[in-house]
Amino acid sequence: MTGAAFTRLVVKTAAAAPDSPLANAYAGALFMLLESPGGPARARPFLEAARTAGGANAREAAEQCGVIWLPEVAAPEPLDAALAVRERTLALTEMDRPSDGYTMIGLLDQKHWDDPISEDPKAGSMEIWSFANATGDVHPMHLHLVQFQVLNRQPFDTKTYQQSGKLVFTGIPMAPESNERPAWKDTIKTYSGYVTRVIAKFDLPTGTVAKPGDEFRYVWHCHVLEHEDNEMMRPYKVVA
Repeated sequence: MTGAAFTRLVVKTAAAAPDSPLANAYAGALFMLLESPGGPARARPFLEAARTAGGANAREAAEQCGVIWLPEVAAPEPLDAALAVRERTLALTEMDRPSDGYTMIGLLDQKHWDDPISEDPKAGSMEIWSFANATGDVHPMHLHLVQFQVLNRQPFDTKTYQQSGKLVFTGIPMAPESNERPAWKDTIKTYSGYVTRVIAKFDLPTGTVAKPGDEFRYVWHCHVLEHEDNEMMRPYKVVA
């Protein structure tokens, strides 16, 4: 792998390609082939080894010819939304320059970075965070500390929401995308005109010593650099 130049990685499943020599050695396993100049030639020794050998021999051949081996990982158990102690609706908004519509600033929950902290989950509790994207952009929202699971997305009337703060839905909830659930995420695409709901358990890091009432600060933000540097970042606190 050192010094290997490649244009992209292709993930393949042996079980889904029974004609592949790999399937004989590792049914159901995942593997990646480097697509690069000389990529197929580099992969050929591994395919030959996998045809006649298994175990460490094929694994060694994989490493020598630029194939990345991925162990099978079980999907996580879905978090139960009924166990959430709270749902927070968090607005994603932008302020545009009246003269030409240029976005001057983006806000999370209509607050600036220095405003008092309003998101304060209890340590060990489970919450649903619903990102209501009233802007014209897709914002990849990122939470520090926790991993979460996506529940659904639901379209809403952005004009009514911006004028009155009321959520008027214009469609039914849509299931997460195929790569989103069940899966652990720390960043999620929030589409324009949709409420994107995620669920997380706010456990403190293992070994944290905390007294009741202790507060631990983290941040949540849009992962577009120009946005997070322009007020689309907010602190939150986990309370022991």
